[in-house]
Amino acid sequence: ALQALSARTGLSEAALDTLGSDYDPGSDAALSVNSTRMPVDEELWTASSAELAIAVLNLAQQKATARSSVTKPGLSLGASVTDSASWSLTAKVSFSPDLLFQKNADTAAENLAIQERSLAKTEQNVRTAWKNQQNALSMAERNFSNAQRFFESAQLSYEETELLFDRGESSQANLDEAQEKLLSARWQLIRSAESLENARDQLDAAWQLSIQ
Repeated sequence: ALQALSARTGLSEAALDTLGSDYDPGSDAALSVNSTRMPVDEELWTASSAELAIAVLNLAQQKATARSSVTKPGLSLGASVTDSASWSLTAKVSFSPDLLFQKNADTAAENLAIQERSLAKTEQNVRTAWKNQQNALSMAERNFSNAQRFFESAQLSYEETELLFDRGESSQANLDEAQEKLLSARWQLIRSAESLENARDQLDAAWQLSIQ
């Protein structure tokens, strides 16, 4: 059984013989793998994103810039050339303040629109990052759950086959096959447990990076 599993997995027989030998699905260690860490929902993840906070700040600054770019003391967007002639001379512009303010307003509006699109894109990216992390975690949890059921089934099958073998009602080949399936199931269970912990660690790391 060890030789067959070694050939299939590439692990040495010695490594396979001890792999997961101290793993008990009912142990505290197994239960800690099974336990769910404090979940971070999408809205909390998004609201806590430092990247998104910076984008919001940039938009606020752009709005302030837009307001100041079209506001001058004593002038308005509808000011006439005559009313604003003295300011025009002081500013040394070759066209009327009406045109100047309109140009500033158009530029400010364009910059504001760019910043708003940037904010929307940033929020979309933040939410996508959350979904990707959650999908990876969900897949790891499903794989671990499936591996647990497979291990428990293989363990029960091996015990039944061993009992039949002791009674002379089953062959050595059947016992070897049941043992190989049990070893394989144990190997998959350990690997899936490691993958689940890695997925949780990656989610924690992504969360910490997001809020910095």
